Amino acid sequence: MPCLQYVALMKVVNEMCPNITRIYNIGKSHQGLKLYAVEISDNPGEHEVGEPEFRYMAGAHGNEVLGRELLLLLMQFMCQEYLAGNSRIVRLIEDTRIHLLPSINPDGYEKAYEVGSELGGWSLGRWTEDGIDINNNFPDLNTLLWEAEDRWKLQRKVPNHHIPIPDWYLSENATVAVETRAVIAWMEKNPFVLGGNLQGGELVVAYPYDMVRSTWKTQEHTPTPDDHVFRWLAYSYASTHRLMTDAWRRVCHTEDFQKEDGTVNGASWHTVAGSKRLSPHPDLKGCDCYLLYESKGCHPSTRDWKQYFNGSVPLHFARCLSSDKELSNLYNTGLASHCYTWQSTFIQYPEFKEYLA
Repeated sequence: MPCLQYVALMKVVNEMCPNITRIYNIGKSHQGLKLYAVEISDNPGEHEVGEPEFRYMAGAHGNEVLGRELLLLLMQFMCQEYLAGNSRIVRLIEDTRIHLLPSINPDGYEKAYEVGSELGGWSLGRWTEDGIDINNNFPDLNTLLWEAEDRWKLQRKVPNHHIPIPDWYLSENATVAVETRAVIAWMEKNPFVLGGNLQGGELVVAYPYDMVRSTWKTQEHTPTPDDHVFRWLAYSYASTHRLMTDAWRRVCHTEDFQKEDGTVNGASWHTVAGSKRLSPHPDLKGCDCYLLYESKGCHPSTRDWKQYFNGSVPLHFARCLSSDKELSNLYNTGLASHCYTWQSTFIQYPEFKEYLA
């Protein structure tokens, strides 16, 4: 689905549910394409004190389309179920403010779409137009934190949140994609509590940290101070995903994540500096927001997409914030640092069918 078609689909959702949706853009790509997002809330465009805000992103690698399609389906699902009076969806929309950003790298997607999956290869469209991998283009705040801890470990504790972004990263000459800068500005503008990043290539939920602390290692379990919560969130997602719980499913490449129930600590998988879920962002207005990484599948063909949308508990994680005492306390005290996303049930609505062809 090229850019114009997915924007048209977002407009259809907005026209069907104008009272709970708002389309806006967070900036432009290197080629000038707008980065459109949809907000779903009972008061679109308004932050309500005490109401948590979620963000869900996809398409950092432009040629990985499954996450993008899932978010487009998710906004349709929520609109239709809200109109149908689904009490759980109505309550979710009334109690939360949800932002969906389906395509962070539209330039890459358009490039891959023009050539097609059979001729494009794995790298075409993966990076931005100026050759940057958005997925690891964010500031490496972990190294700054760990160096400070090593310097002061015998004298005092070092804060592990609200770490300033280095000046060099903010300079105009820094190798930072315009799309990355747009996402950071988006984070600064909205007080997100939770979030998730959907990608393709593996079927696993990865939780922080993504970067090893030992400089001489490339793989090492590197937990956050909230490791028990992250592990629970990751398992909670994977355990409700039909394919992740299938012991007989084939592995995508060489690693079988079944041994950890479909989850993995990012750094024990492979170390990545500057990942979107590496470290707390310093300017989230009282909230440190981490990301879980949802790798949605092994680059399936379109005829196989439906199986990835059949989550047995749609919007499962969105309910955890209000139902889990520990997460609720973290949000209420402004200390939430836990991000995740959900698995949506696939529903093909006739009103949207022409846009999904």
